[in-house]
Amino acid sequence: MDLIANGGFEGSGGWQINNTVYPARIVTTPVYSGLRALQAGIVLPADNVTSYSSAQQTIFVPAGPPSVALTFQLWATTTGTRAARLTPPPIVPTSPLDREQLADDAQMVLLFDSSGQQHVLLFQRQGDSQWQRHVVDLSAFRGQAVTLYFGVFNNGVGGITSMAVDDVAVTYCLP
Repeated sequence: MDLIANGGFEGSGGWQINNTVYPARIVTTPVYSGLRALQAGIVLPADNVTSYSSAQQTIFVPAGPPSVALTFQLWATTTGTRAARLTPPPIVPTSPLDREQLADDAQMVLLFDSSGQQHVLLFQRQGDSQWQRHVVDLSAFRGQAVTLYFGVFNNGVGGITSMAVDDVAVTYCLP
C-alpha cells in the first residue's frame, strides 16, 4: 500500500509547493516515468538568486506494518562543486525566516516527525544528471504523522543547483 498522494506528480493535489523567491514547479522534463515530475532549485544561471525551492506532503505512517519504506527517483544537477554527502547543520534551514542560513547550495530530503523534530534523509550537492533511485527506511516513524520535504537551497552566487523528483512512494505490507 502507498501512503503518498500524487507521488508521480501526474495530477494535482497531495503536495504543498512552498511560496518562496524561486518556488518548486511541476515540469515535463526531466521525467522518470509518466509525463511530469517535481523540479526544485534553479536551472538557468541567469536566475541565480538566494532562494529555497521546495515541496512537502504530510502523511500518517501506520503503526502496524513491520516495515515502511520511502522510495523516490532523483535527478540531481549542479554547476557548483559536487559533494555526495554534505554535513548538515544541527537544524537544516528550510526558509529565509530561519535564524541560521546555509552557506552553499544543497539538495535535501528532510522528514519532520509528529513532534516537529527534523530528520535529514539526504543532504548533498550532486550533478549526476541521471535518475538515481533512493530507498529510506521509515519504520522508526510508525504511528506518526510525518512531513516529507524535498528541497534545494541556492546561495545566489557561483553555481546553480537543482533536482527533479519523481515516483515518490511510502509503502508497506501488512503481515
